[in-house]
Amino acid sequence: MFRFLVCRYGAGLYILPILKAFLLRFSLFFLPLILAGLGLEALVRHIPNDFQVKYRELNRLITSTETLILGNSHVVYGINPALLERPAYNAAFVSQSLDVDAAILKTYLPRAPRLRTVILTVDYTAPGYRLHRSAENWRAKNYLLYTPVEVPHKPAHHFEVLSLPLPISAERIWEYYVENKDPDLITRNLGFAVSVVQGETEFNNNGRIAAGRHTNYDELIRQENEASLVKIAELCLQANVKLQLITLPYHEDYMVNREQSQVALQEEMITNLTDQFSNVSYDDTAARDQYSENNFRDSDHLNERGATVFTTRLNALLRGGRR
Repeated sequence: MFRFLVCRYGAGLYILPILKAFLLRFSLFFLPLILAGLGLEALVRHIPNDFQVKYRELNRLITSTETLILGNSHVVYGINPALLERPAYNAAFVSQSLDVDAAILKTYLPRAPRLRTVILTVDYTAPGYRLHRSAENWRAKNYLLYTPVEVPHKPAHHFEVLSLPLPISAERIWEYYVENKDPDLITRNLGFAVSVVQGETEFNNNGRIAAGRHTNYDELIRQENEASLVKIAELCLQANVKLQLITLPYHEDYMVNREQSQVALQEEMITNLTDQFSNVSYDDTAARDQYSENNFRDSDHLNERGATVFTTRLNALLRGGRR
Protein backbone atom coordinates (compact mmCIF):
# COMPACT_ATOMS: atom_id res chain seq x y z
CA MET A 1 0.00 0.00 0.00
CA PHE A 2 2.92 2.29 0.74
CA ARG A 3 3.77 2.45 -2.99
CA PHE A 4 0.52 4.32 -3.59
CA LEU A 5 1.49 6.98 -1.08
CA VAL A 6 5.12 7.44 -2.07
CA CYS A 7 6.60 7.70 -5.54
CA ARG A 8 10.22 8.01 -6.57
CA TYR A 9 11.59 10.24 -9.31
CA GLY A 10 15.33 9.98 -9.76
CA ALA A 11 16.99 10.37 -6.39
CA GLY A 12 14.11 12.33 -4.90
CA LEU A 13 11.42 11.09 -2.55
CA TYR A 14 8.01 12.74 -2.81
CA ILE A 15 5.30 12.31 -0.20
CA LEU A 16 1.74 12.63 -1.35
CA PRO A 17 -0.54 15.20 0.30
CA ILE A 18 -2.46 12.57 2.27
CA LEU A 19 0.73 11.46 4.09
CA LYS A 20 1.77 15.07 4.62
CA ALA A 21 -1.57 15.79 6.23
CA PHE A 22 -1.26 12.74 8.47
CA LEU A 23 2.20 13.73 9.68
CA LEU A 24 1.06 17.29 10.31
CA ARG A 25 -1.92 16.16 12.39
CA PHE A 26 0.28 13.69 14.23
CA SER A 27 2.75 16.45 15.12
CA LEU A 28 0.04 18.90 16.12
CA PHE A 29 -1.50 16.33 18.45
CA PHE A 30 1.65 15.06 20.15
CA LEU A 31 3.83 18.18 20.21
CA PRO A 32 1.76 19.93 22.91
CA LEU A 33 1.80 16.74 24.99
CA ILE A 34 5.57 16.48 24.67
CA LEU A 35 6.05 20.14 25.57
CA ALA A 36 3.69 19.80 28.54
CA GLY A 37 5.58 16.71 29.71
CA LEU A 38 8.92 18.50 29.48
CA GLY A 39 7.47 21.42 31.42
CA LEU A 40 6.22 19.14 34.18
CA GLU A 41 9.59 17.39 34.25
CA ALA A 42 11.43 20.67 34.72
CA LEU A 43 9.06 21.73 37.50
CA VAL A 44 9.44 18.46 39.42
CA ARG A 45 13.23 18.44 39.14
CA HIS A 46 13.35 21.95 40.57
CA ILE A 47 11.59 20.83 43.78
CA PRO A 48 14.19 20.17 46.52
CA ASN A 49 14.66 16.48 47.33
CA ASP A 50 16.84 14.34 49.56
CA PHE A 51 19.20 13.25 46.81
CA GLN A 52 19.97 16.82 45.78
CA VAL A 53 20.78 17.71 49.38
CA LYS A 54 22.64 14.51 50.21
CA TYR A 55 24.89 14.32 47.16
CA ARG A 56 25.61 18.03 47.02
CA GLU A 57 27.08 17.67 50.50
CA LEU A 58 28.84 14.37 49.71
CA ASN A 59 30.47 15.88 46.62
CA ARG A 60 31.78 18.72 48.79
CA LEU A 61 33.05 16.54 51.66
CA ILE A 62 34.28 13.37 49.96
CA THR A 63 37.92 14.49 49.72
CA SER A 64 38.12 14.84 53.51
CA THR A 65 35.98 11.79 54.37
CA GLU A 66 37.78 9.00 56.25
CA THR A 67 34.76 6.78 56.94
CA LEU A 68 32.09 6.12 54.30
CA ILE A 69 28.85 4.52 55.48
CA LEU A 70 26.77 2.46 53.03
CA GLY A 71 23.50 0.59 53.33
CA ASN A 72 19.73 0.87 53.42
CA SER A 73 17.15 2.64 55.60
CA HIS A 74 18.33 0.78 58.72
CA VAL A 75 21.71 2.48 58.29
CA VAL A 76 20.65 5.93 57.16
CA TYR A 77 18.41 6.23 60.25
CA GLY A 78 20.75 4.28 62.54
CA ILE A 79 24.24 5.83 62.22
CA ASN A 80 24.90 9.49 62.89
CA PRO A 81 28.28 10.37 61.32
CA ALA A 82 28.59 13.51 63.40
CA LEU A 83 29.16 11.29 66.46
CA LEU A 84 32.01 9.29 64.93
CA GLU A 85 35.54 10.31 65.86
CA ARG A 86 36.88 10.57 62.32
CA PRO A 87 35.31 12.57 59.44
CA ALA A 88 32.47 10.40 58.13
CA TYR A 89 29.57 10.54 55.72
CA ASN A 90 26.40 8.44 55.63
CA ALA A 91 25.72 7.55 51.98
CA ALA A 92 23.05 4.98 52.86
CA PHE A 93 19.45 5.54 51.86
CA VAL A 94 15.98 4.00 51.94
CA SER A 95 15.67 0.79 49.85
CA GLN A 96 19.32 0.96 48.77
CA SER A 97 20.56 -2.51 47.79
CA LEU A 98 24.08 -3.94 47.75
CA ASP A 99 24.60 -3.37 44.03
CA VAL A 100 23.84 0.32 44.54
CA ASP A 101 26.28 0.39 47.47
CA ALA A 102 28.92 -1.04 45.14
CA ALA A 103 28.13 1.57 42.47
CA ILE A 104 28.44 4.41 45.01
CA LEU A 105 31.78 3.11 46.24
CA LYS A 106 33.08 2.68 42.69
CA THR A 107 32.07 6.26 41.87
CA TYR A 108 33.44 7.97 44.98
CA LEU A 109 36.48 5.89 45.93
CA PRO A 110 38.76 7.64 43.38
CA ARG A 111 37.67 10.99 44.87
CA ALA A 112 38.36 9.98 48.47
CA PRO A 113 42.14 10.09 49.07
CA ARG A 114 41.73 10.00 52.89
CA LEU A 115 39.23 7.14 53.03
CA ARG A 116 40.26 4.50 55.58
CA THR A 117 37.07 2.62 56.46
CA VAL A 118 33.84 1.62 54.72
CA ILE A 119 30.97 0.59 57.00
CA LEU A 120 28.37 -1.69 55.43
CA THR A 121 25.44 -3.69 56.71
CA VAL A 122 24.57 -7.10 55.32
CA ASP A 123 21.17 -7.51 56.91
CA TYR A 124 18.18 -9.83 56.74
CA THR A 125 17.13 -8.47 53.33
CA ALA A 126 20.46 -9.38 51.67
CA PRO A 127 19.51 -12.85 50.34
CA GLY A 128 16.48 -11.57 48.44
CA TYR A 129 16.48 -7.85 47.75
CA ARG A 130 17.75 -5.97 44.70
CA LEU A 131 16.43 -2.47 44.02
CA HIS A 132 15.86 -2.80 40.28
CA ARG A 133 14.06 -6.13 40.74
CA SER A 134 11.72 -4.83 43.44
CA ALA A 135 8.53 -2.80 43.61
CA GLU A 136 10.77 0.08 44.72
CA ASN A 137 12.61 0.12 41.37
CA TRP A 138 11.27 3.63 40.67
CA ARG A 139 13.85 4.90 43.17
CA ALA A 140 16.55 4.27 40.56
CA LYS A 141 15.57 7.61 39.00
CA ASN A 142 16.96 9.43 42.06
CA TYR A 143 20.46 8.15 41.37
CA LEU A 144 20.25 8.73 37.62
CA LEU A 145 18.89 12.28 37.85
CA TYR A 146 20.63 13.71 40.92
CA THR A 147 23.90 11.80 41.42
CA PRO A 148 26.87 10.66 39.33
CA VAL A 149 26.11 7.05 40.34
CA GLU A 150 25.02 4.65 37.59
CA VAL A 151 22.55 1.97 38.73
CA PRO A 152 20.45 -0.65 36.89
CA HIS A 153 17.30 1.02 35.63
CA LYS A 154 14.49 1.14 33.11
CA PRO A 155 14.37 3.80 30.35
CA ALA A 156 11.48 5.53 32.15
CA HIS A 157 13.73 6.19 35.14
CA HIS A 158 15.50 8.94 33.22
CA PHE A 159 12.39 11.05 33.84
CA GLU A 160 10.59 12.04 37.04
CA VAL A 161 7.16 12.11 35.41
CA LEU A 162 7.53 8.63 33.89
CA SER A 163 8.94 6.95 36.99
CA LEU A 164 5.84 7.44 39.14
CA PRO A 165 2.11 7.87 38.44
CA LEU A 166 1.36 11.34 37.09
CA PRO A 167 -0.95 12.29 40.01
CA ILE A 168 2.02 11.99 42.40
CA SER A 169 4.08 14.45 40.35
CA ALA A 170 1.08 16.75 39.99
CA GLU A 171 0.53 16.73 43.76
CA ARG A 172 4.19 17.60 44.40
CA ILE A 173 4.00 20.47 41.92
CA TRP A 174 0.77 21.80 43.45
CA GLU A 175 2.05 21.67 47.02
CA TYR A 176 5.41 23.27 46.25
CA TYR A 177 4.47 25.95 43.71
CA VAL A 178 0.85 26.75 44.63
CA GLU A 179 0.61 26.04 48.35
CA ASN A 180 4.25 27.03 49.03
CA LYS A 181 4.85 23.91 51.11
CA ASP A 182 8.42 22.81 51.59
CA PRO A 183 8.89 19.09 50.86
CA ASP A 184 9.37 16.77 53.83
CA LEU A 185 13.05 15.84 53.62
CA ILE A 186 14.60 13.26 55.92
CA THR A 187 18.25 14.17 55.21
CA ARG A 188 20.14 16.03 57.90
CA ASN A 189 23.82 16.80 58.45
CA LEU A 190 26.39 14.42 56.90
CA GLY A 191 23.73 12.28 55.21
CA PHE A 192 22.10 11.17 58.47
CA ALA A 193 18.32 10.87 58.27
CA VAL A 194 15.59 11.67 60.77
CA SER A 195 12.06 10.49 60.08
CA VAL A 196 9.45 13.15 59.46
CA VAL A 197 6.93 10.83 61.13
CA GLN A 198 7.06 11.27 64.89
CA GLY A 199 5.08 9.83 67.78
CA GLU A 200 4.61 6.56 69.62
CA THR A 201 4.88 3.32 67.68
CA GLU A 202 2.75 0.21 68.18
CA PHE A 203 5.18 -2.72 67.82
CA ASN A 204 2.84 -5.67 68.12
CA ASN A 205 1.86 -5.84 64.46
CA ASN A 206 4.62 -3.73 62.97
CA GLY A 207 7.35 -6.33 63.40
CA ARG A 208 5.35 -9.12 61.78
CA ILE A 209 4.51 -6.95 58.77
CA ALA A 210 8.07 -5.64 58.33
CA ALA A 211 9.68 -9.08 58.68
CA GLY A 212 7.17 -10.54 56.25
CA ARG A 213 7.94 -7.80 53.73
CA HIS A 214 11.67 -8.54 54.05
CA THR A 215 11.31 -12.32 53.81
CA ASN A 216 11.92 -12.90 50.14
CA TYR A 217 14.73 -15.33 49.40
CA ASP A 218 15.72 -15.55 45.75
CA GLU A 219 18.71 -17.66 44.68
CA LEU A 220 19.57 -15.48 41.67
CA ILE A 221 19.43 -12.31 43.77
CA ARG A 222 21.51 -13.95 46.51
CA GLN A 223 24.21 -14.78 43.96
CA GLU A 224 24.08 -11.27 42.51
CA ASN A 225 24.34 -9.72 45.96
CA GLU A 226 27.26 -11.95 46.88
CA ALA A 227 28.98 -10.73 43.70
CA SER A 228 28.28 -7.14 44.76
CA LEU A 229 29.82 -7.84 48.17
CA VAL A 230 32.93 -9.28 46.52
CA LYS A 231 33.16 -6.20 44.30
CA ILE A 232 32.93 -3.89 47.33
CA ALA A 233 35.60 -5.90 49.18
CA GLU A 234 37.91 -5.87 46.14
CA LEU A 235 37.54 -2.12 45.67
CA CYS A 236 38.40 -1.58 49.32
CA LEU A 237 41.36 -3.98 49.18
CA GLN A 238 42.82 -2.26 46.13
CA ALA A 239 42.60 1.11 47.90
CA ASN A 240 43.94 -0.25 51.22
CA VAL A 241 40.60 0.48 52.89
CA LYS A 242 39.09 -1.58 55.71
CA LEU A 243 35.57 -2.94 55.12
CA GLN A 244 33.68 -3.17 58.40
CA LEU A 245 30.48 -5.23 58.21
CA ILE A 246 27.96 -4.55 60.94
CA THR A 247 24.49 -5.50 62.10
CA LEU A 248 22.08 -2.92 63.43
CA PRO A 249 19.69 -3.59 66.33
CA TYR A 250 16.06 -4.50 65.76
CA HIS A 251 13.05 -4.64 68.03
CA GLU A 252 12.28 -8.06 69.44
CA ASP A 253 8.99 -8.17 67.53
CA TYR A 254 10.93 -7.99 64.25
CA MET A 255 13.54 -10.53 65.35
CA VAL A 256 11.08 -13.27 66.29
CA ASN A 257 9.16 -12.95 63.01
CA ARG A 258 12.17 -13.56 60.74
CA GLU A 259 12.50 -16.83 58.85
CA GLN A 260 15.51 -18.63 60.33
CA SER A 261 16.45 -20.16 56.96
CA GLN A 262 16.90 -16.65 55.53
CA VAL A 263 18.83 -15.57 58.64
CA ALA A 264 21.18 -18.51 58.03
CA LEU A 265 21.73 -17.40 54.43
CA GLN A 266 22.45 -13.86 55.60
CA GLU A 267 25.04 -15.16 58.06
CA GLU A 268 26.56 -17.39 55.38
CA MET A 269 27.02 -14.40 53.05
CA ILE A 270 28.88 -12.56 55.81
CA THR A 271 31.08 -15.55 56.67
CA ASN A 272 31.97 -16.19 53.02
CA LEU A 273 33.18 -12.61 52.62
CA THR A 274 35.19 -12.42 55.84
CA ASP A 275 36.84 -15.76 55.04
CA GLN A 276 37.78 -14.61 51.53
CA PHE A 277 39.18 -11.13 52.27
CA SER A 278 41.72 -10.12 54.90
CA ASN A 279 40.53 -6.50 54.91
CA VAL A 280 36.95 -7.45 55.82
CA SER A 281 35.71 -7.93 59.37
CA TYR A 282 32.31 -8.37 60.97
CA ASP A 283 31.13 -7.45 64.43
CA ASP A 284 27.59 -7.35 65.82
CA THR A 285 28.58 -6.42 69.38
CA ALA A 286 27.02 -2.96 69.17
CA ALA A 287 23.75 -4.48 67.93
CA ARG A 288 23.65 -7.25 70.56
CA ASP A 289 23.79 -4.78 73.44
CA GLN A 290 20.49 -3.95 75.07
CA TYR A 291 18.23 -1.30 73.50
CA SER A 292 15.11 0.01 75.13
CA GLU A 293 11.83 0.33 73.28
CA ASN A 294 12.14 4.12 73.16
CA ASN A 295 15.27 3.72 71.00
CA PHE A 296 13.15 2.54 68.05
CA ARG A 297 11.11 4.44 65.49
CA ASP A 298 9.45 1.17 64.48
CA SER A 299 10.31 -2.52 64.69
CA ASP A 300 13.34 -2.39 62.38
CA HIS A 301 14.52 1.24 62.51
CA LEU A 302 16.20 3.20 65.26
CA ASN A 303 14.99 6.68 66.06
CA GLU A 304 17.32 9.63 66.62
CA ARG A 305 17.85 8.65 70.26
CA GLY A 306 18.61 5.06 69.30
CA ALA A 307 21.01 6.20 66.57
CA THR A 308 22.96 8.15 69.18
CA VAL A 309 23.25 5.05 71.38
CA PHE A 310 24.27 2.78 68.50
CA THR A 311 26.76 5.22 66.94
CA THR A 312 28.44 5.71 70.32
CA ARG A 313 28.88 1.96 70.64
CA LEU A 314 30.02 1.72 67.03
CA ASN A 315 32.70 4.29 67.82
CA ALA A 316 34.16 1.94 70.39
CA LEU A 317 34.17 -0.89 67.84
CA LEU A 318 35.95 1.24 65.22
CA ARG A 319 38.44 2.49 67.79
CA GLY A 320 39.30 -1.05 68.80
CA GLY A 321 39.75 -2.26 65.22
CA ARG A 322 41.53 0.79 63.85
CA ARG A 323 44.80 0.16 62.09
